[in-house]
Amino acid sequence: MQFVFSEVFAYMEKLDVWLEARQEYYRNFQRFYVFRYRIKRHNIVVEKIKHNLNGHKYVSKVLNDLFGERIILDNVINKEAEIEQLLIALKEESIIYRYYYRSDGNYHAFHCYLQDENSHFPWEFQIWDSTNAVNNYIEHDRHERERKEKGTK
Repeated sequence: MQFVFSEVFAYMEKLDVWLEARQEYYRNFQRFYVFRYRIKRHNIVVEKIKHNLNGHKYVSKVLNDLFGERIILDNVINKEAEIEQLLIALKEESIIYRYYYRSDGNYHAFHCYLQDENSHFPWEFQIWDSTNAVNNYIEHDRHERERKEKGTK
């Protein structure tokens, strides 16, 4: 288990350097869009691994969002079919390897995963509709609380 943690944290350090070199790019992007990005915090990574330890899942399945981006756009709901066609094309071009539309209670969003090869961790990109943003944040917080409560039992 210690090997997994050391490899993941070494990857995260390199990811941090990669992101630092692109700060200006991301700041410029944020001038035009409601856009967030982050590298998952170490303590959350430890919680996720421990939470899924007995689930017999691949590490990359558990840590599919060490780096995450989220864009909140208007009219995603009205353009859902167009967005899905774009995602299909991106998948066919191997730019993304997987996507789905998550509609879970009050949470609604596209989740897309990028991974250039199996030896690298996937990254997550979410697309939210601006009309769902408040409920999505509430549902995300509820999910995180439930995961933490379940992990402490």
